[in-house]
Amino acid sequence: MSEIDIRVLIIDDDPSAYTFVNYLLGRAFSRIHIDWVSDLEQGRDALLANQYDVYLVDYIMGSGGEDGVSLLRLAREAGVDAPMLLMTAYGSYETDLEAMHLGAMDFLDKKSLTTELLERSIRYAIERKRVERELRQLHERVAALEQLKTEMIRITAHDLKNPVSNILFNLELLRRTVSPDSENRFIEAIDYAAHKIRSIVSNVLSLERLEEIYNSVFKVVELNQVVGALCEECDPRLAAKNLDLSVEMPDQRLFVDGDSLLLGLAASNLLDNAIKYTPEGGRIRLCLRAEGNQAVYEVIDTGPGIPEEKRAKVFRPFFRVEEGANAPEGSGLGLYLVKSIVTRHRGTMIFESSDGQGSTFGFRLPLRSGGAMG
Repeated sequence: MSEIDIRVLIIDDDPSAYTFVNYLLGRAFSRIHIDWVSDLEQGRDALLANQYDVYLVDYIMGSGGEDGVSLLRLAREAGVDAPMLLMTAYGSYETDLEAMHLGAMDFLDKKSLTTELLERSIRYAIERKRVERELRQLHERVAALEQLKTEMIRITAHDLKNPVSNILFNLELLRRTVSPDSENRFIEAIDYAAHKIRSIVSNVLSLERLEEIYNSVFKVVELNQVVGALCEECDPRLAAKNLDLSVEMPDQRLFVDGDSLLLGLAASNLLDNAIKYTPEGGRIRLCLRAEGNQAVYEVIDTGPGIPEEKRAKVFRPFFRVEEGANAPEGSGLGLYLVKSIVTRHRGTMIFESSDGQGSTFGFRLPLRSGGAMG
């Protein structure tokens, strides 16, 4: 005999069935409170009151053929959390399956019901429901912590923008007042750190935007325009390092579904990396083309390449091929951000590199139906 304290409601229009189940429950549990309602309307009211630990519901009730499955649906819609067990003398596999899909903890055959079977079914149902509640509460706590973490990152990133800009502005003023042979290296160290913080903030805010569009509807984006715009913007940086940029654009216009700002950011990040890591006088080749039902964007540089042992890590957040004060400015989030954007747009990354012989970075995106137009 089980020692747990429970409140049970039996919903059954057959008095003899109630008497039988009541007898079995009395034998199975030493501390039990049992109530009984004999029609569907009373059953609905009792369910919505949600005052019992377990509900035993008859499958067929009344001459109209109404069934306990409708009570299961009502319980689920109303958020009734207590376990429900369906009972019948005329069940079938299909009925059993439907009941389970609607949340019934068990499907009991009245003709073969025993004290042991009923006690075990109720005990298991209560325990399973307890575990479900704990898991749901745990999920809610984790979700709340995740939301808090996201909010803290967002607030921190936004709040850092202005102080970093002030640091960089005052550093520029300081440069003008310090003689070239004085402690200029300290100024450069501060400048490097401030630019790195600004880069991290910029990428974190871009990742925030990526999160915001996860449930948004994409628009039609013409990649030719996206790539063309970033080529115009990079001219000063190319000239500063005497880099040769060749651009290969398709004759047809390539259209994809996406967010134009994020796709521009992804394409720009790859070109920026090539400019950073390609030595003075080097060459960069930028290609946009259609291959079958995909748009392909590639940036090929003549930089130092990436050592084989580091290639598997290039898309990890905060990973950098080079570290230290002499390394190119960056946060280590750029390629991670690019991959996140491309994945969100149902695309795949392109990456090839040979140590000392340059690298190829790019991505493939699915074209819209009829997305390559002449």
